Amino acid sequence: MMTALDWNKVRSRLDERGVAYSDDVELSKVSWIKMGGKISLFIRPQNREELVEVVRCLVEFGAPLRIFGNTSNCFFSEGIHPCIVSTQKVRGFEIEEDSGRVTADCGASLTVLGKRTARAGLAGLEGMVGIPATVGGAVFMNAGSYQNVVSKVFVEADYVDLEGQLRTITAAEMDFAYRTTAFRQGKVKGIIVSATFQLERDSSEQLLKRVADVTEHRNTFQEKNNTNLGTLSCTPTFYREIILANPGFGLTCGLLILLQRALFRLREKFTGTPFPAKRTLEIKLIKWWFKYPLPRRVHSEFSLNCFISTHAQPGDFEIYTEWLKQVAKGRIELENEYINAQ
Repeated sequence: MMTALDWNKVRSRLDERGVAYSDDVELSKVSWIKMGGKISLFIRPQNREELVEVVRCLVEFGAPLRIFGNTSNCFFSEGIHPCIVSTQKVRGFEIEEDSGRVTADCGASLTVLGKRTARAGLAGLEGMVGIPATVGGAVFMNAGSYQNVVSKVFVEADYVDLEGQLRTITAAEMDFAYRTTAFRQGKVKGIIVSATFQLERDSSEQLLKRVADVTEHRNTFQEKNNTNLGTLSCTPTFYREIILANPGFGLTCGLLILLQRALFRLREKFTGTPFPAKRTLEIKLIKWWFKYPLPRRVHSEFSLNCFISTHAQPGDFEIYTEWLKQVAKGRIELENEYINAQ
């Protein structure tokens, strides 16, 4: 563990380099979910060069590398987090319309990039509009939505390794799989600084229409009124896995759920009434059967697979996610990153 003197040396180095930082910052003020403990040293580089210097500084002094973008996929525990670096200001990008090559800093907004490339008539990122992620986080976990996925357009990324060296990694070295990469698996250790994508030419009019359709679908079928961490589990068959893991529940409540969904499909087919966005019956039955452990609702009205912070108290995230894992008996994998204080 580092001494106070070591951290003072880190601060002195940041002062020498003109890098912005703050002391004793509440995570409730700077994290996406507006929960968590306190950051002793909150560093905010303003560009790619400053970020590289910050990483090298932390490596030199043996400080932990905890570097995040929008934190929209992260839950921070209570307690003291010694040092966190935010990449939100490291957000430059360049779009080469003729070649379709796009290079973006790790803190660039995925939504902004999706809209700008669609307007430029370049396809491949438009389906990710609405994901509140940065490019670095999206590359780290191989983000995707609405038929777009990072691995399909990724060319290479620059990253700083644990020795402070700037390196480049190609698509072939990334070990892309569903919602994971060599970085997330720990096979490659370092901090993503920027990424390059290769997009395809398409009609800007059609791409912008697709952006509008994706936005409308998100607003209809996903939580938008409460601060949330998006999808908790990256398992696409979330409710099915719960049913398969629990035969007793599946033979009783599961059949009711399947019958209701079949009736909704028939109603949609013959009357045009849209399929309900909220999984109300599933939520009620699962909470009743498996004894929901909290006195307040910390999940979205749309799905159990989404944590919201509106009424949540410290400790609720840990209790809720542990309950979900027990209900599914290991058949679901959590997508959110849990960041423990040190």
